[in-house]
Amino acid sequence: MNKFKKGEYGYIEFKRKSQLVITMIFFILIAVILYTGYGIFNNNKNILTVFAAVLAIPTAKFAVTYIILIPRKSITRDEYDKLETIYGINKSFDYVVTSQDKIFCVPCLAVKDNSMYLYMNTEKVKEKYVVDYLNTMVGKEFKINTIKVFKDYSVFFNEVRKLSGNMPGKNDEKIIEELKNISV
Repeated sequence: MNKFKKGEYGYIEFKRKSQLVITMIFFILIAVILYTGYGIFNNNKNILTVFAAVLAIPTAKFAVTYIILIPRKSITRDEYDKLETIYGINKSFDYVVTSQDKIFCVPCLAVKDNSMYLYMNTEKVKEKYVVDYLNTMVGKEFKINTIKVFKDYSVFFNEVRKLSGNMPGKNDEKIIEELKNISV
């Protein structure tokens, strides 16, 4: 299995599979520990039961991440290849951002001239909420000129092509790094 980093195309699928594998390993380990404790002591009141219960905490963390990632989808390979033909712009892929109120997926984004253009292939989260949240979380360290959310890929692609003609902003890389910090 290839290892993907946040921001690379294919990260959501990789993270989903890895979280499932880790969760299953932990579940099997917990079951083995419980049955071993019961087999040795003939009851469930033993130190191995306590150890298995404590092991359930990280297991739950991995399981929750897996559950969060189940409905999230990346852009198609054709869309990715088409976007890669645009040069001179910072592109990043496959972010799942969690706030106190909502979870939303940003399959693709482009940053240049301290402006952030996002493609979101869902209608469940309102554009204004995403813009306000990202301005609050990402824009707290430095000014973001514009955050635009696109629901139609062809419109997003054309706007990114136009954005690529702008001058680079001094915070373009920092904007992407900050988004990595607040995503799953």
